[in-house]
Amino acid sequence: GLRRNVELGRKLGVDTRFVGPDEIATIEPLVNAETLAGGAYEPDGGYIDVTKMVLSWLGGATGCGADVLTPIAVREILVADGAVSGVATDRGEIRAPIVVAATGAWAPDLLEPLGVPLPIERRRLDMATLEQEPGARALQSCITDGNSNLVIRPDMGRRIVAVAYPPEMPPVDDPLADAPPAAHYDHAARLERALAERLPALRLTGIVANTSGAYDITPDYHPILGWASEIADVTGLYLAVGLSGHGLKLSPCIGEIVASHVLGVEQVGSAPPIDAGALRPSRFADGDLMHLTYGPSARA
Repeated sequence: GLRRNVELGRKLGVDTRFVGPDEIATIEPLVNAETLAGGAYEPDGGYIDVTKMVLSWLGGATGCGADVLTPIAVREILVADGAVSGVATDRGEIRAPIVVAATGAWAPDLLEPLGVPLPIERRRLDMATLEQEPGARALQSCITDGNSNLVIRPDMGRRIVAVAYPPEMPPVDDPLADAPPAAHYDHAARLERALAERLPALRLTGIVANTSGAYDITPDYHPILGWASEIADVTGLYLAVGLSGHGLKLSPCIGEIVASHVLGVEQVGSAPPIDAGALRPSRFADGDLMHLTYGPSARA
């Protein structure tokens, strides 16, 4: 499966290749590669500064004439005679014939009152910021290890960001709620085991911060893209929800798909047409779920 993914990436223009244990150890000397058969290496890979990315997109949208309203909270999607008529916010109503629901873990709160049945669960993932010992060999690579369920990358200075995925992410009611202290303790124990297995030479002073957040997860761990009218008696409501933890990476093409569907055109600008039929809202009722490489284990 890994070699197939590497070959697919190469066909799509990604600079990636399969590397064996010896080359893994050369690329990242901190990795214990003795128990690995190999891995996928992307020399140009890295991580995203989410704040800068989102702000740049908002700036670009504003330059094209969009109105960015913030801070503002949507309390309800308004429907009249079976058709969307706008949204009710904490700053009043905004009227619109089309509403795009792209509300992440808050999607069930807005969609369930409309009778839009979506199998979305909110599940929590915990992340830790670690600090390396002064003078220790620095981690240089972004690593996703499906064997130890570890995702880890360098941050600023001596700091490192890491997640050790649990066997099952716990469900949550409030997407903004922090994990209880016992959950942070359990995550620290998982990290200790994962680091001992994959990065035993990493020298740390300890955990300096913990962060928790909620994923909006679908049964097949893939987004839902399409009109709500496929599954409910409401028109004018477009769904871009259930991104399942990899929406950030998919967001550029999701934006193009949503724009083309809402505008009723085959493609937007110079973007190639994308067939998103496999992500339609009705696929769950049809029993036609996607079965690809994403899931509840380590991925980044």
